[in-house]
Amino acid sequence: MAILRSSIFIDAPISPSLLKKVLSHAVERSFNAISVDGDMSTNDTLTILANGASSIPEITEGKRLNEFQNAITQFAEELTTLVVWDGEGATKFVIIKVKVSQPFVAEYSAINS
Repeated sequence: MAILRSSIFIDAPISPSLLKKVLSHAVERSFNAISVDGDMSTNDTLTILANGASSIPEITEGKRLNEFQNAITQFAEELTTLVVWDGEGATKFVIIKVKVSQPFVAEYSAINS
């Protein structure tokens, strides 16, 4: 089994604490939700670095943060699709979508039961 090292580099002006929350949200819904041949690697790493060089206003709480979080999550999901397809001997690709009225934690529990 291989070890994955991934990095996302962005120019967005966002505080380190919010960036950490955004990355945690994205990872839980992408990298921590995949399995290749029943294995989940404990040594994979995804980092995100924001240098704030963009001239847009700083991303804070609210709609702009939600849009930013959704974009990072979608990108992470696209990366995990590539990881699964690149699995050793992978011939099938299955996506399981669970929609419940509960928060994400309940959906995640339903998938892993």
